[in-house]
Amino acid sequence: MRSTKTIRAAKTGYIIISSLLMVLGVLIMALPDLSVSVIGILAGAMLVAFGAVYAVAQEGARQELDVTAEPAQEDTAQEDAAEMEEYADLYGEIVAVGDDHILIDTPELGEVQVNLGDDSAFDG
Repeated sequence: MRSTKTIRAAKTGYIIISSLLMVLGVLIMALPDLSVSVIGILAGAMLVAFGAVYAVAQEGARQELDVTAEPAQEDTAQEDAAEMEEYADLYGEIVAVGDDHILIDTPELGEVQVNLGDDSAFDG
């Protein structure tokens, strides 16, 4: 449960911020030329600061990930071969592919035909 001190501090903060915003609104209306200059300078400074922080953060992330390095073709080919071997060990070797079926040679079942179309005639 929240303490009354926390709630009271939040209410006080809201009142102070609301008062400051009202004073700022009056100043902007009373001194429009100065207000435009000050707001323009502050907005420009914020954009420069955010841009610099973003650029530094992206440079750090790029160096950390080293996105410029590409994997060697040999490594990719070896990984592909290893994946195909694992697939063949687990499921069998694809022998033939037709328009509506795939023929797989499995170690346990021998040749198995997998129908890609409607197989409701075979009960699912």
